[in-house]
Amino acid sequence: MKAINAPFADKLRLPRVPKRRKRVFKKAHIQQLIKQIEQLKCKSLRLRTKAAVLLAATSGLRSSEIYQLTLSDIDFENRIVLVNFGKTAGTSRTIKDFEERFSFFSIEARTAIEEYIDNYKSSTPSTPRLFPESSIRRAFKQLNTDLRLKHMRKFFSQ
Repeated sequence: MKAINAPFADKLRLPRVPKRRKRVFKKAHIQQLIKQIEQLKCKSLRLRTKAAVLLAATSGLRSSEIYQLTLSDIDFENRIVLVNFGKTAGTSRTIKDFEERFSFFSIEARTAIEEYIDNYKSSTPSTPRLFPESSIRRAFKQLNTDLRLKHMRKFFSQ
């Protein structure tokens, strides 16, 4: 408007861009999510989802990294998870990390994972991955929550 010398050009103001509200995830949110997960009817889905959520919330792994984990990536004795380079870059749409790294997880997560593994071993798994993306997504669709596995990393960092 100033370029064409409009008389009202000085009175025009650009609209304010609203600030994006930062979403804060608290321990109570995760506890509520775990309670909802424990209400799932399918035992294997319940154990798998609870283990994945606790692992993600206490280790800070990305959801794509959780989906790629195998049993050999987890050291239960020391509560360490190895994230291989191939797993960080493998199926994710963008390469996030070019290095292997370790992450630690809580005792509560270890207990949930071991409980899931005991059930996992008794049923013959069709995939070497511990937490297939399709089953985790299916579980979250059954829950009454807007939280997803990707939010656990945000909780960890906060």
